[in-house]
Amino acid sequence: EEEKEPEVDPLDVPLESEDPEVAEMVSGSENLIELAQSLEEEANTKVWQMGGVLFHIRQTKAYLEVEGGDEYKETGGFQKFIEEHFGLEYRVAMYWIKIYHAFNVAGIEDAAAKVAKLGWTKAKTIAPYLLEEDSKPDELVELAENNTVQELSEAIKDTTTVGGTKGERVKRLTLKYRFLEEAAATVEGILKA
Repeated sequence: EEEKEPEVDPLDVPLESEDPEVAEMVSGSENLIELAQSLEEEANTKVWQMGGVLFHIRQTKAYLEVEGGDEYKETGGFQKFIEEHFGLEYRVAMYWIKIYHAFNVAGIEDAAAKVAKLGWTKAKTIAPYLLEEDSKPDELVELAENNTVQELSEAIKDTTTVGGTKGERVKRLTLKYRFLEEAAATVEGILKA
């Protein structure tokens, strides 16, 4: 049999031509990781700002004033406006709006910088919890800063309120054990009893 040449990932092949601005940034950078982190923070700052502007567009109903705004008066009009005018997924735009709203309502100091540092995925994960009656915004931000998105989601998901809506928030633990079949039957019998 003929030996096949290994396939080359096209992303591993240098570009013959590329965006000159990006090429200049890359060639002028001593540390590409730091460059990417800086760009990410800038992008997250823009997400924060966009969330704020969209919040005000929604709140003031400015979207009804654009040409053809009558079509946005129907149910789902704001969603249609977002998708047509910005090419954004409505769900993503609403995350950005809710982040802006929640971080401001919670009174988080220098919220824009915190969102820029966290990234919008972590920020949207903690946003609804910032609005709870006895929330601890600084602790939630710290939790987000010190954990991956998955760890953050699990930590938040694993808390629950006991004693009604104004009860105490406690951590729910999930215990997982693996036993050999015979031992598992014994443990299962004990738990059933």
